[in-house]
Amino acid sequence: MNYVEPENNKRERGLIVGQYVVTCNFDDESLKKLTQFFDKMGWECSIGKSLRGTPDAVQPLFRFEMFFDGAYQGAGLFQELDNLFEPAVYRKLLKPFKDELPVPMEVTQPCSFWFTEAGVQRFGCAIDEINKCALEVGWEVKCSVLWVHEINYLYEDEYQVALGEEFINIENFDSFSRTADLLLY
Repeated sequence: MNYVEPENNKRERGLIVGQYVVTCNFDDESLKKLTQFFDKMGWECSIGKSLRGTPDAVQPLFRFEMFFDGAYQGAGLFQELDNLFEPAVYRKLLKPFKDELPVPMEVTQPCSFWFTEAGVQRFGCAIDEINKCALEVGWEVKCSVLWVHEINYLYEDEYQVALGEEFINIENFDSFSRTADLLLY
């Protein structure tokens, strides 16, 4: 077994235990027994299998939007932050993205940006921090997961893709406690 911090996880099959990922190569029966052991110990666990590296597999994309008092606002992850927080908090929340998330200037048509699996792994802690701060002022970050297979993106880099706005379906947004849990599928 191998213990890895969640944001550095390169799991094929893994269990998140507390703040760590246990990557293992167990068969389904062994994973069932391990899960039963965790249950007896009173620990929560989730089992996931990554499709990364699987030819022709569908892959998840993750869209984060702001909700106020449970209501959809049509505001992406970054769109309301400057109105919600003082400048110092706003700068602190955006710093991880400002330093490493590309800003595609060539996209001129209306679109929606979605994080890739690598983007959620890289920026998950920062998204969790935005959600934590938003919850304190009556807002919440919710996530929609879109499973895709060979689609033409308006823009694509390692961490994000741009799709037409028609891919946003407000019925698909759900609350989450940690972005790391979104990667368990």
